[in-house]
Amino acid sequence: MQILDDRELEISRELLSSSCVSENAYAPAGYFEHPLALSMEKGRQEIKDVFKETVAKLLERSGVAAKELDFVITAGTVFSTVPSMSGWLLSHD
Repeated sequence: MQILDDRELEISRELLSSSCVSENAYAPAGYFEHPLALSMEKGRQEIKDVFKETVAKLLERSGVAAKELDFVITAGTVFSTVPSMSGWLLSHD
């Protein structure tokens, strides 16, 4: 399934490259594949990868061990149909 045609994809890339977005900015990996490779499975994996890195950095910077946390609050709308992000974080080792 192709969401954007070649012309639309090229326009999107031109807008992205002229928008002052640096290499440090984030965009889903599937956005740069042709045709676009977007799926719920890839979205779930992306969330897990981002959360894993983000939480690890947060815990390291704060000096708090994961076992010291009593609860986790997350908010999200895109993945509301899948098991909760909080549940995944708490069950992840």
